[in-house]
Parts: sequence; C-alpha cells; structure tokens
Amino acid sequence: MGQIDTNKKLELVRSIRMDQQSNRAVLNNREQLIYGNTRPLVSKGEVYGLESAVLTGTMPEEAAAKTGGMLKSFKIRLLIAVVLFAAYVFLDRTGQSVMGITTKQVGEAIAAESKEVFDFASKLFDLF
Repeated sequence: MGQIDTNKKLELVRSIRMDQQSNRAVLNNREQLIYGNTRPLVSKGEVYGLESAVLTGTMPEEAAAKTGGMLKSFKIRLLIAVVLFAAYVFLDRTGQSVMGITTKQVGEAIAAESKEVFDFASKLFDLF
C-alpha cells in the first residue's frame, strides 16, 4: 500500500468527526422520542463533552442531574407503571376484560415471554 499524505489523513479525520457528530444528533433525536428528553443538542467536543466539562467545572451527568430531566422522566414512567399495575389488579379482582383480553391471557403472555428471557439468560451464562 502507498503512503497517505497529511492532507488525506486530515480529510479522513474530519470526515470521521462529522460522521460522529451526525450519529450523536440522530441518537439525541431518538432519545427525545423515547424518553421525552427536551435538552437541545449541543456540541459535545471530542470525547462526549469531557473537554467542555473540564472547562466549565461540571461533568455532563452532574449537569443533567441538576436540571432534573432524568428524574422527571423516571417519575412519569413510574406513575404509568403503577397505574397499569393497579388497573391489572382491579381487572383481575373483578374478572372483567378489556377488548376481550382477560388478565389470565396477559399473565400467560408474560409467563411465555419471561420463559424465553430466562432461557436466553441461562444459555448466555452457560457460555461463561
């Protein structure tokens, strides 16, 4: 293979950095869709914002914890989980169904799904 001159190396590094920034933007958009995170995308620097964190004196995780964005999302997800569980228990006690689906069918589906997960985990841990 031939030698690569310095300009080609710089161009390659620049294109890799642009691809990384593009990937970060895509991931940030997906994070906003999934977790409801409304933080704007800021340039995070070379190593995921660690250089800028050193300059400002805060680490990225600390800044996110101070704004409460992660905790707010967790509270909402916890509330939804509690409401769904309460609805499941209520429907189970009264024997009612929702759109023709009973709690017995839901329990069977969960058991089948968890069996697949446990089987996968046992095979995974058998490898080690």
